[in-house]
Amino acid sequence: MTRPICLLGEIILLLSLGASVYSRRGLVARLENAALNKPTLQGPNTHRYLDHFYKSSFAVDGNPSSLFPDCAGVDTADIMWWIVDLTRSRKIHAVRILPRQDSSYSLENFTIDMFDDDPRLTSGFPRNFGQICASQIDKIGPGKWTGLSCTAIMKKRFVRIVKHGNSHMALCEVEILAEELDESTGQAYKIKPKTAATVDAKTYVGQFPTAMYCAVALFDDNEPNGFQFDTETRQCFVFQTSPLRGDAGVESSATYDTYTVL
Repeated sequence: MTRPICLLGEIILLLSLGASVYSRRGLVARLENAALNKPTLQGPNTHRYLDHFYKSSFAVDGNPSSLFPDCAGVDTADIMWWIVDLTRSRKIHAVRILPRQDSSYSLENFTIDMFDDDPRLTSGFPRNFGQICASQIDKIGPGKWTGLSCTAIMKKRFVRIVKHGNSHMALCEVEILAEELDESTGQAYKIKPKTAATVDAKTYVGQFPTAMYCAVALFDDNEPNGFQFDTETRQCFVFQTSPLRGDAGVESSATYDTYTVL
């Protein structure tokens, strides 16, 4: 059962320890694909054939096809990169990659690294490195899932795959295996007020006595990473925001208290 506690103007949600989650010592944590349908970007140039763009989002659409038109693709360059924003920090154990089925385009010579913040804003991008999860020199595939375990469990929000040039980078599907977010994990999440910028879409959730009740109602939903609560009407609106989509925040309002999940 969820217990909300208000502390110094912040909403902190504490979950009962119904079932434990352990790391690699003994019991195995329950993992889920935290990247599914999350915001993505790639560069420096998205591959294109005629009118078909091999969009970065194709790698997280849940379609396990290794046919190249169904894959994300980046034109050959010295450094090619693909980034997914999990929209909140997650405890990541491993990454699974499905390369294209063409044997002449097997995926090789790449690194998976992770960041707390948008890596494009860090000094030296894209040649810089975050916390390295795994590296792969030899070819993988073609058309076969390959799992790469991180050197340690990493609590990060942004995951990047960096490939060095000799052929274009194609990612047909990428799964980020992270610990589940639900009541049985016993995790705590902090929700802080936030202002500024805009968000394209908000979904009405309902009316609640306080913002805390709104937060509790949304806690089991892994998709949104923030909400707005109107102190006058008691209405709650949920949103998902990501710098990879250009919506770096949410609109401020005289009557809205805005919160984001960290």
